[in-house]
Amino acid sequence: MNPNLPFATFPLIDSRVHFVGRTATRYTKAEVKDFIGEDMDEHGVSRPQDRFGRRWDWLAGISSQDCDWARWERHLDGDELVVLLSGAMSLDLEYPDGTRSNCELLISHGMIVPVGTWHRGIVRQPGEVLTVTFGSPSQHRRVE
Repeated sequence: MNPNLPFATFPLIDSRVHFVGRTATRYTKAEVKDFIGEDMDEHGVSRPQDRFGRRWDWLAGISSQDCDWARWERHLDGDELVVLLSGAMSLDLEYPDGTRSNCELLISHGMIVPVGTWHRGIVRQPGEVLTVTFGSPSQHRRVE
């Protein structure tokens, strides 16, 4: 069965859906790893593309969370929606003005991470998170 046909279902936990304009394309977790984070420049900025060389507008997916995020990330052109589906976790946030806060996520509740805000997940109990992110560019830095 072709996973990109209308009305076909697929497990979002093992996929990402990229929206380019009005078109959505599903990718497996392995395919996503091939092009996310691999093209960072010297400033930690990535401008990910799909396997056809297109930069996507939106990225949606569910990911397993079993340990704290190894890197901070921020999205330079749009907000990000983060929804905790299971487990227990919080988000460390560093705003553009340098102030920091920590937000405990509640199951089935969403949080909008504002554009330009550094953030990283702190996992208290393994679970799953749904994210919807405006495509590119994103920036990453190591946790110190």
